[in-house]
Amino acid sequence: MPEQTFYNLPDEKREKILDAAIEEFAERGYEAASISKMVAAAGIAKGSFYQYFADKEDLYRYLLEEASRRQAQFMQDQQPPDPAMGPFAYLRWLLKVGLHFDFMNPRIMKVAQQAFDGAGPLPESVRRETRERGMASLKALLEQGIATGHIRADVDLESAAFVMFTITRNLNAHMMQTLDISPDETDPASILREREAEVDAVFGRVLSVLKHGLSRPLEY
Repeated sequence: MPEQTFYNLPDEKREKILDAAIEEFAERGYEAASISKMVAAAGIAKGSFYQYFADKEDLYRYLLEEASRRQAQFMQDQQPPDPAMGPFAYLRWLLKVGLHFDFMNPRIMKVAQQAFDGAGPLPESVRRETRERGMASLKALLEQGIATGHIRADVDLESAAFVMFTITRNLNAHMMQTLDISPDETDPASILREREAEVDAVFGRVLSVLKHGLSRPLEY
């Protein structure tokens, strides 16, 4: 974690250092990222860097925490859905908000994705804990759906949560590939507004498979 000297910096200087680090890691990946290039872009001496962070890995881990913090704050700032809307509608809302966050913060989310894909010094225990937290929240959503009658009572929570977790981890990438949208667009918010119907259609198709399954309806 950063030294207190980093937190003592003016907000503008801290942001400049973080922006330079995010850009370098996103562009080059962890292994090839250069501290020298980061400090040059941030306009600080290389010696100053080591007054703020122990090493490159220390900075990288802090960026992952920063990505998580920013995402959580973004979610809290959105208009929450009606609790009675049901688990599938609520999941659609979460995914849509997540897509907006990814588009508004493409570089830091690229750094986070690289880490969880194994391209950074993230211990397997951290990946496992992240997966367990995600699975737990989805199980809670499923249990709520069972309680309200939206989901059948005999569903296997572990299997259902696994399928949902896999979908939610990859749906935004699928969305951008399907609609040929780049997260590096100059005005991502505008693109999402202009193509909102297409975005909703992709979410709807994927969630329809999740909600209704693959088998044919029973014929009576």
